[in-house]
Amino acid sequence: MFGVEFRRMQVFEMAAEQNLTAREQMDAFAQRHLIAARERAEQQMRDRAEVCAPGSAPAERIRAWEKLCGLRLPSDPEHPVLFVVAARTRLTLAEVRKQQHERHAQT
Repeated sequence: MFGVEFRRMQVFEMAAEQNLTAREQMDAFAQRHLIAARERAEQQMRDRAEVCAPGSAPAERIRAWEKLCGLRLPSDPEHPVLFVVAARTRLTLAEVRKQQHERHAQT
């Protein structure tokens, strides 16, 4: 919460320095908020595309899925989420399990 309040103060201070009216300050803040929201949405679309990009290696797709979902690939080869990972990354279940095995071998 402190961070949001601090940013609001910065916005209003910058606007005040530029001799903007209260309405202009609010409009400027809203515009910056919309731009930031659009940038986040665009980044999320790029992240989703990376999960199933045909030119990416299976390991890259799985890492992209982990990043997007905030989860790690489970080590259990029978874990039910593997079906979801395979579907979302457009890999076969065998490819996902192969990545599991390769990761386990590295540890």
